[in-house]
Parts: sequence; structure tokens; C-alpha cells
Amino acid sequence: MTTLGSVPHQHQPGLIRGTGVRRSFPGYMPGLVIVCLIAGLAVGWSLLGQRPTEDPAALISEADLLLVDALRADDTELFAQAHALYLSASDQSEAPSAEALRGAAIADLGLHRFDLALEGATAAVDLRPDDHVALAALVDAHIELGHYEQAAQALDRLLAARPGLEAFSRLSYLRQLTGDDSGAVQAMIMSRNNAGGLAAEGARVDTLLGEIYFALGDLDAAESAYQKAINADPSRIDAVIGGAAVAFRRGEVGTARAIVDGVLADEPGETAALILLAELAAAEGDLATSALAAHTVGQDALDEHAAGFGVDPSAALAVSSWGDPAMGLRIAEIIYEERPSNIKAAHALAWALHRSGQSEQAIAPLDQASQFGTTDGALRAHEVEIRAMVAALD
Repeated sequence: MTTLGSVPHQHQPGLIRGTGVRRSFPGYMPGLVIVCLIAGLAVGWSLLGQRPTEDPAALISEADLLLVDALRADDTELFAQAHALYLSASDQSEAPSAEALRGAAIADLGLHRFDLALEGATAAVDLRPDDHVALAALVDAHIELGHYEQAAQALDRLLAARPGLEAFSRLSYLRQLTGDDSGAVQAMIMSRNNAGGLAAEGARVDTLLGEIYFALGDLDAAESAYQKAINADPSRIDAVIGGAAVAFRRGEVGTARAIVDGVLADEPGETAALILLAELAAAEGDLATSALAAHTVGQDALDEHAAGFGVDPSAALAVSSWGDPAMGLRIAEIIYEERPSNIKAAHALAWALHRSGQSEQAIAPLDQASQFGTTDGALRAHEVEIRAMVAALD
């Protein structure tokens, strides 16, 4: 059992926000993975059904259709199916196919297989240096692997090739990671201005903008952005859960719980909703529900890992906070082993070590996670608690 001694567990409501492989959520915002790549997918969908399935172009067209659905739903099975079709197209092609490599890289991003995504995106960019979709995938892969300098270099190429929605949204995230909060807001607004008449993409960017405002503590602006996203696209569950987190941060626990319960009634396995439920239930004193929700998140994460897919750090943070610290540490170690340079992975490991009673060992990954001065409420609260515990142990 974890012993926290006289140091209180410091945590502001709603700060740990989940993202699973199944659906992209704000909160932990996984490198803006595959955001807005739909617009740049191959345009040969009309070929579908007109050629035999062994034809590479037809396979790519079929994969593109699956990938669009996977991006919209963040569905593991659809990403995996699309990936298999892209590989089949590559096998059938006489020469390397930039479209197949690019599509497979995007699918790998959706499955959190970032090393494979980097390999595929790099190969696609080598074939087509100005392909803005492949460049966006390359930026995402580098960010998720913690290659921040390489991500910035790839982003410069993306900005030169196509200074639009994809580029500005990624610029926003890199600025946010390095503590340039005002610059992050500015870049995301530029991204929103470049969404044109695409309601779905505008809603996605509004959700991400709401997440930045939420991280900065501007709850009114966050609520406005989330609501704007919902108005444009009512299916954006991430924006709905963002609104619940805003209500929770304001102390409106009952309102937040009602929203989360509504989401889970429709989507029982929704990772972000389960994470927020764990926190809400703990705040209400319903520790059994909190622990069960956290355990579900943790087991889902371990199942995804066993299936060969990556795990998001928010799962480890949630399990360590409201579930079994040993399970949380196991998940955090898996994530960190796969992405040792990623500051989100380092944060998850530091917190898991602390909650497992190993606060002194948590200092090294904590220093790594804090190196850029990122504005992250959960990270800052955890840093205060860990350093206080270490000081108390000295």
C-alpha cells in the first residue's frame, strides 16, 4: 500500500484527461495525433469496386475509406484493417508507394505504434518531400517519440509546404509543450481560421482550443470553445467530456457526473469518460466506483498493449491516482520503455513511482517531464506533491 505520510494528495479537479486508442480526446492531447489528416487522403476513392482487390490502387482506395472512418471514431479495429490493406497494396506494388506508406503511417499513429509510424512517414516523405499529409504524420511521430527538435524541423517543412490547418495545429502543440501558452493559443486560432467551411474540422480544432484554455485555467473560454465544437458537431464526445471537466473544476460535481454518466450510457468503454468518472466518484466519496473505473481503464490499456498497440500516458496517471498503484506503475513502465524521450511518458512514470511509494526514484523522470516548463496542471500538482514527499523523507 502506498504511504503518502503527512503530505496531502494535491490535485485540481478534471486535470487528468484521457485519451485511448479508440477515440482521440483532448486532455492529454496525444501530439495532435492525426488531426486533420482526413483532408489530405488519396482522392482515388472512385476506384473502389472498379478494380480487382489485388490492384494496389483499389486496395489503397479501400484503405482510405476505412482510415477516414477510423479517424472519425478512433476505432482500433478500423485502424488495423486499414493498415493491413495498405501493407497489401505495398506488397502488390512494383515500386514503393507513397500513398500506401503514408496511409500505413497514419494508421500506426492511431494505434499508438509510433516507431512504425515514424518509419512509414519518413519513407513517404523521402518519396514525396512536399506531401503535407506525410509531413504532418512525420511531425506527430517525432512528437510522440519525444524527438522534439526533429519534430520542429519537420514542422518547418510542413509550414513551408502548406501553411494551413495541419501545420498551425501542430505548431500550437509544440508551443504548448515548451511553455509558450500565448503562442499556442495564437497558433490554434490560426488553425481554426484555416478550417474553411469544414464543420467537422472546425469542431476538432475548437475542441483542441478548448483544451488549451482549460489547461490555462480560463474556464469561460474553454467552455465556449467546447460548446462551439458541440454545436458544429454533436458527435464530438471529447468536447462533451471537456465540458464536464469544466463543470467539475467549477465545483459542479453533480452536473459533471450527469454528463459523464450520459456518455458512458452510450459508450461504456469510453476511456476519457471512465477517467473522469474515477475522479468524480472519488470526489463524491464513492471510492468503489472510482476504483472500478480506474481498473477498467488500466485493464483496457494492458489489453491494448497485449494486442500490440500503444498505450496513452493518461491511463497510467488515472490508474495510479484512483486505482491500483502497482497496475499504474506497470502501465507507466510499459509506456516509458516504448517512449523514453517523451515528457508525457516521463510524467506518468514519475507519478506512478510516487504513488507506489518510490518518491525518490520519481525525481529523475519528474525532472525530465518538467524540462520545458509545460503548462500542465496535473504535472505541476504532481510535482509539488512529489518534491514535498522527497523533502519530508530527507
